[in-house]
Amino acid sequence: MRFVCFIGVLLSCLAAVCRAQTERSRPAPKVFEPDWSLRGDSLNKTLARLAAQQGVDPQDYLYHREPRVSGLPDGLGTYWRQSRAIKLRADDEQVLLVVQQGGGEVTLGSVYLQLVLLSTQGRLLDRLECVASARRVAALECEIPTDGQAAGAQAIIRFEPLRRGSDNWYHGRHSITLRGVEYNFYERDETGKSDEARVWRHQGLCRIKVFHGKLFVLFPRIVNPQARLAEARAMRIAYSVGGMQKSLIIEDRGRIAILVSKMSVLATTNYFLMRTAYGGDTIQFFMPDGTVDALGFISPTVLCGGDWHKIEVRSRDFYDRLCDFVSEAEGKRITLPAGDKQTEEKY
Repeated sequence: MRFVCFIGVLLSCLAAVCRAQTERSRPAPKVFEPDWSLRGDSLNKTLARLAAQQGVDPQDYLYHREPRVSGLPDGLGTYWRQSRAIKLRADDEQVLLVVQQGGGEVTLGSVYLQLVLLSTQGRLLDRLECVASARRVAALECEIPTDGQAAGAQAIIRFEPLRRGSDNWYHGRHSITLRGVEYNFYERDETGKSDEARVWRHQGLCRIKVFHGKLFVLFPRIVNPQARLAEARAMRIAYSVGGMQKSLIIEDRGRIAILVSKMSVLATTNYFLMRTAYGGDTIQFFMPDGTVDALGFISPTVLCGGDWHKIEVRSRDFYDRLCDFVSEAEGKRITLPAGDKQTEEKY
């Protein structure tokens, strides 16, 4: 019996040795090494393959997404037609910046440009997208300044009219999307010769610097409301009960952080040279620097005020949580003012 057991163990060991030798004799899987000299469609497919390997949606590197346009499958829009990779130095390391352009030469449409930041080994680090409306045949171009220029910017996105002799730089509006938040900027003077237009023409629509593996916008000033308001040392919620104006003060920074975490910002809208504030301020955030950000609800998912003309959030969770806080304090259900459909359309 012992002899039989011994033979069984010996055969198992021999089988394991054979399997190990077989595994070693197999050729190692070929490592995907991107060719950064590729351009256009070939480079887009390289990015999509890297994205799939890293658990990121490959479509973001093949198409400009149009999440708010109905009728497009999966929110996909314009295909990135022109792409190139540029080597940059950041934090004493070399990184790659892929410039993707879409929209082409258009009239009365939109033009698109995306910047994708990668390590030289192909690890996706960050991406930024800029979209501009075009009232003329135009394109968005990415300029890489030489050393000592552009006040630290390593990439500048510019709106370029393509029609020869055109001096009209009016682009209507443009957006910058970074890490899931869309920042919108509007130009109101259609002549393209206002002070505002001259600023956009000189500075570009967006100036970017690479820092610690991320893309940072140096110009224009963008502020994520959720990140800023989470730093508030206190907040005041105004409401009314039976026609009497009342307010609830919250000084617990932990509770404030919980409230703000429900905001989930989708987009902000800024007027570059003019800030229009909505008069129905419901919430005041008292910041550590002594300033006060006052916001009012246009609807349960749209706010206005502070540094932002309009803040759009993904759901009404923030509004509902504020109502819960006030209701708890009053001992009965309180609904905060949130404008109406007509007010929402106006803003």
